[in-house]
Amino acid sequence: MRILLLWMLILSGTLFSQNIDLKAYYDSNPLVPKGIIEAVAYSNTRFNVLTEQTMASCTGMPKAYGILGMFDENVSYFKSNGRIIAELSGISTSEQKEHPQKQVEAYAIAFQQLMHEFGALSSEDQSIVFQTLCQLSEIPDSGKVNLFARDAQIYQILRFMNDPQQAQTHDFSAHSYDLEELFGQENLEALSSSKIIIGENTIRTATGISYEPSPLSRSVQYTPATWTPAATCNFSSRSGTAVSAITIHTVQGTYAGCISWFQNCSASVSAHYVVRSSDGQVTQMVDEADKAWHVGSENPYTIGYEHEGYIDNPSWYTDAMYVASAALSRDIINSGYGIPASRTFFGNAGSVVNVVGNCTKIKGHQHYPNQTHTDPGLNWNWEKYYRLINNNPTIQSITTSSGTFYDSGNTTANYSDDERLIWVIEPSNATSVTLNFTSFDLETDWDFLFLYDGNSIDAPLIGKY
Repeated sequence: MRILLLWMLILSGTLFSQNIDLKAYYDSNPLVPKGIIEAVAYSNTRFNVLTEQTMASCTGMPKAYGILGMFDENVSYFKSNGRIIAELSGISTSEQKEHPQKQVEAYAIAFQQLMHEFGALSSEDQSIVFQTLCQLSEIPDSGKVNLFARDAQIYQILRFMNDPQQAQTHDFSAHSYDLEELFGQENLEALSSSKIIIGENTIRTATGISYEPSPLSRSVQYTPATWTPAATCNFSSRSGTAVSAITIHTVQGTYAGCISWFQNCSASVSAHYVVRSSDGQVTQMVDEADKAWHVGSENPYTIGYEHEGYIDNPSWYTDAMYVASAALSRDIINSGYGIPASRTFFGNAGSVVNVVGNCTKIKGHQHYPNQTHTDPGLNWNWEKYYRLINNNPTIQSITTSSGTFYDSGNTTANYSDDERLIWVIEPSNATSVTLNFTSFDLETDWDFLFLYDGNSIDAPLIGKY
């Protein structure tokens, strides 16, 4: 019944997490394209209301507010788009923070006002929709990397609006924005590629396609783009320390915001890679040979990934994100650093700092010494991540109706380090299986036994011991 109720709210044209009726705002602001409020809310917050209680980012990135993820007048580095919206709508940032419905109303009025000022004749004037989104973005227009970050943000919004499934779910007609015309062919390929590399003089895909801000992206509303180096003020030399570990972070913010924030010299923070939630796009911000500043005292020997999203909302942790992040880890494992795939953390996810030993080489921010942040938190699926990084072990099949089986140590020894063994017990014509453990001993907090009701580790989990 609860799922059905949420589905009905979505289909009735409401912003379902707060039951905000959007129809009135679209009707009273006809130049606002239907679906854009939902697209912004989805892209920035996944429809969750961000408050002062929302955990701060380990990067020091300012907190966004509200269901639309805007920034107020006290923000540093980012544009105060909440204040811009307040000035255009007459609805203060304090009112927007207090009532999500007020924030939605303010955004609709501000969008309508800008569309009108830019000369739009209808809500389908895609170039002016693009310009309005630029104007209402928090990303500063201070250089090539920031223009890329803002394009990445707008790409997410427009792709949502073009998606027939999202349109059906949120009760608007899918749009047909021409993304190639808006961004340019090569830029669109870069924005949708699996990996972006930001170097000192270039932004390019792994296949060599370059991103260059288009005239529309630069916008007549903003100064022309000039190259800003990849934040050399925010990383440094490893001074000879060898790479030996990978750190998993959640940014407590958006992909575009994180990329932009790492250009801010006042932030004194960076990560080697940033991973997008919707499709798993990976942007490299710092060369692996250099020391990014992401995990304090443990920076010299680690490679850091920031994952888009918020730790208290599992919807950010998509299959695409897990797959892309794990593929990146596999690539680093195969790069000669001596990081074993089997030393990926696979214990229970948690919401507190939980220091684990140096033997675990791929782990969360919360697992390192001298830390206060708890990302990636309770909703990160470590077992899934481990399985994506590691090759599936050989399956040992037991088909006899009775008998005894042992671990790899057999009857005389312990099992070995870094093992992952699977037995499938499947006697012919059996309707049930009974296991009696005559000896059972695992290393506490390190080793686990999983029992599944089926013939694979994707079957229902009976228990973890």
